[in-house]
Amino acid sequence: MLIEDSNGARLYLFGNENTAASTHMLRTIEKNLVDQALEKVRVPDARTRVRGLTELAGVDDPAALNAALALLVDPEKQVRDEAAILILDHPQGADIAAALGLTDEDAED
Repeated sequence: MLIEDSNGARLYLFGNENTAASTHMLRTIEKNLVDQALEKVRVPDARTRVRGLTELAGVDDPAALNAALALLVDPEKQVRDEAAILILDHPQGADIAAALGLTDEDAED
């Protein structure tokens, strides 16, 4: 059974044979989607960093906000822009966005 929620996705395997193999497979598959996106924001390719930030959009996790803050000084403009958008959209990003003077241009239109 696959369960998806705000904490990611978990795969549960039921059966009575070879429980150890099922447990190992569960740990392998259970890799958190947030962790995968955080790995992407650390790669040299700018498009992949942008992709990682878009995958973190709306994720109520402090690590997502921290990644966006770190990428506000990225050498690539599209990465910096996506990082600013993530901060503006993050559930705990309002105070940081205000302190940094970030504004949502779409909301102003």
